[in-house]
Amino acid sequence: VHREEHLVATVKLFTKVSIVNFGNFKLPTFDGFITEEIYAPNTIEWARENINGEIYNTGILRKSILFPQKTGKITISPAELEIAFRKASNKRSRSMFDEFFGNVDSESRNVISNSVTIDVSDLPDKRPYNFSGAVGQLKVVASVDNSNVKTNDAVNLKVKISGNGNLKYISAPKIDFPSDFDVYDPKIGDNIKYSENGA
Repeated sequence: VHREEHLVATVKLFTKVSIVNFGNFKLPTFDGFITEEIYAPNTIEWARENINGEIYNTGILRKSILFPQKTGKITISPAELEIAFRKASNKRSRSMFDEFFGNVDSESRNVISNSVTIDVSDLPDKRPYNFSGAVGQLKVVASVDNSNVKTNDAVNLKVKISGNGNLKYISAPKIDFPSDFDVYDPKIGDNIKYSENGA
């Protein structure tokens, strides 16, 4: 990716055992990125996946959108999770119910994900002189509420920036109005929704 170009980081659990409970969960630190969380379920939605001919239960623990802030290789640290899972017991059963339902113990383990390295390229050299850092597929539309006015009539100019990219980090555009215009401070608002496509 290029600096400021978004990417999606997913922390996903793959298991063949029956998980009873979750303990401490440590997310990657994402050093070198601005991060926005886009998916953090209260309960995991399990799915079955075939990985190299073996069936696993899989569940997404977190999904974040990342905006790299520097160039070069950036390593994302591992995620860590404490799990308790069911394990067949070697103890002799004490009753016929144990024999019928099976004698099961639980065991705890700390699981650690792999680390991931992202190669971040700098932005192209031929940037416009007034480039402010906006990266993505963006669209700018300007409109006025009245194009037929008399002297001293008010006109509202609306500038809308939309699309997918690092919208949150875009500053308001600077507009050079004619010197004989009275200009008032603008109202700035945003309606940003984060998704896998960016913001």
